[in-house]
Amino acid sequence: QDTSRSQQLLLQQLINHWDKPDVFVVGDADQSIYSFQDANVENIIAFEKAYKETITTIQLDKNYRSTQKLLDCAHHLIQHNNLRTVSAEMEQPLESANTALQKIAHPPFISAYANVLQEANGVVSQIESLLQDGVTAKEIAIIYRKHVQVEDVKTLLDAKHIPVDVKLKKDVLQIPMIQNLIKILTWIQVEKKNPYSGDEIL
Repeated sequence: QDTSRSQQLLLQQLINHWDKPDVFVVGDADQSIYSFQDANVENIIAFEKAYKETITTIQLDKNYRSTQKLLDCAHHLIQHNNLRTVSAEMEQPLESANTALQKIAHPPFISAYANVLQEANGVVSQIESLLQDGVTAKEIAIIYRKHVQVEDVKTLLDAKHIPVDVKLKKDVLQIPMIQNLIKILTWIQVEKKNPYSGDEIL
């Protein structure tokens, strides 16, 4: 579900190369987080349709990272997703298999907001309530999909003098090796169109 169009084509080339290809594919039909890199959840549907006569599907129904209440909550939410690719026979809630998580007493809950600013205020209000209840700041974490989503929350926390530590990974495009790779790919593209015209790029 996190493959781009080019990766999908590469996979098809590898499969079509042999008379009896042996390919192992792992995917989660309920999540796709790399759309910003041209990933498309439709790829998992296309793969299943193209090779449905020859593939063997093994469903993993045990989860070792979350409590059962959290899994049930997530399952309830995902039912509203119109882009789901899960077939009827695989429509089965995950089961929490980590007994160490059973001692966690705080159940999850779902909050809906009209806009992102109200959401940020709601998150900060919940943090304030936790701090007032004696929960230490280091025990509180905010998990977000994109770095831009935490900016409003951080601004509000700073205004209330609540300590916050945002973990930002280094921009991959600023890594020297990646910059060199981009230069090489750019050079190849230029040379293909007009030979001997891209020397200044390198």
